[in-house]
Amino acid sequence: MVLSVIAAPAAASHRSDFDVEIGDNRVELQGDDFDIEFRDDGRIDIEGEDDDLDIELDGDRVEIDSDDVDVDIDDNSIEVEGRSGGSLGLDVEYDGEDLEVESDDFDIERRNGEHDIETNDEDLEVESDGDTIEIESDDFDVEFDDDRIEIEGDDFDVEIDADGDVEVETDEFDFEYDGDELDLESDDFDVEFDDGRIEVDGDDRDFEFDLDSNNGFGGLDIDADDDDVDFDVELDDLEVERDGDRAEVDSDDLEFDSDDGEVDIEVRSGGGVDIEIRDGRVEFENDDFDIDHDGDEFEFEGGDLDLDQD
Repeated sequence: MVLSVIAAPAAASHRSDFDVEIGDNRVELQGDDFDIEFRDDGRIDIEGEDDDLDIELDGDRVEIDSDDVDVDIDDNSIEVEGRSGGSLGLDVEYDGEDLEVESDDFDIERRNGEHDIETNDEDLEVESDGDTIEIESDDFDVEFDDDRIEIEGDDFDVEIDADGDVEVETDEFDFEYDGDELDLESDDFDVEFDDGRIEVDGDDRDFEFDLDSNNGFGGLDIDADDDDVDFDVELDDLEVERDGDRAEVDSDDLEFDSDDGEVDIEVRSGGGVDIEIRDGRVEFENDDFDIDHDGDEFEFEGGDLDLDQD
């Protein structure tokens, strides 16, 4: 495994609240504006720290909670709720040709190219030309166009097609997801996910990740542009932790702890060992690990992990 964490030089009087945690099956980013978790089973959780945006993605299941609109898609069940008071729950069945939609306000059935629309709500305006169905109400407008569903309210626009592609636009964020690729642009941060590549842009920090999807998180490169980054990496036989001026490495062969000028090194494996400590700088080399630490910069190189922070 190769992991590299790169950050801009730390300011003497400032540390960011950003934290990276990496395990065998998950990567979690916690910043001032967001908390994002990626799992190797495909699940993605995105949460805005102001509690105005919460997104959960798990295969075909999509759940979005926001100030303007809530969207819940699970298999063929679709529910959209607008915060302005308009609520629309749809149960949709679509096989590429036939369409059946059930809701509290109307039912639509399309068989062999013919539509049957039923509604008991006198406030709904329904129009159909055989290919397109348009429904207008006081709180929302709905349009069915062949294999596409669009729901539009005063503060949101939700579009879903038969392939499971989802697009949501509100005053606070734009969201696109097709089951594989994710693009989220919000007022506080942006997230892009494409074939194992993750990019997170915040107000004062940018991160890029490259996950090896063929082996869980077995291959991982990270570039972080920030004033400073704390991280905690936990693997089966190795743990690396960086918190401020403190650095700790613990593995089957080695334990290294450096904190406030004090250095503790324990080597459990055989082989040559070279340790140099001078003027607050620590250099450690053996057959399995190289460590370089001067309080601000931390570099670790091993057979399974390369980690560099300066």
